[in-house]
Order: sequence, then C-alpha cells, then structure tokens
Amino acid sequence: MALSVLSDRLLSLLALAMSFILAAWVMHDPNILRAIMAGFFALCVYLPALLKERHKSREGHSETEDR
Repeated sequence: MALSVLSDRLLSLLALAMSFILAAWVMHDPNILRAIMAGFFALCVYLPALLKERHKSREGHSETEDR
C-alpha cells in the first residue's frame, strides 16, 4: 500500500515538474501554439489523476458507511 501511495505521489510530482517546465517554455517565447500545447498537456495529465482521486474517495466513504 505504501508503495502505491509513493508511486502516485511521485507521478503527481513528476507531472507538476513537467507542467512547470512547459509553462516556463511558453513564457520564454510566448506563442499561442505553445500555450495550447502546455494547457493540453496539463489537462491530459491532471484530469485522469483527479478522476482517480474522486473514485478512491468515493470508495473510501462507501466502505466507512457500511461499517
């Protein structure tokens, strides 16, 4: 269990770092294509993580309610 939590956190931190690098790249030379690409990357990375967290929290609440 600890390994899965660690890997989830590590993936989140890696995604955050990559999004920051893309944002810095966009700010270095502003271009609409770069901004769209950075936004698309951020959505593609964080949307599945958000949905996974919501699914986990719903499972946790339903298990505690059953007890």
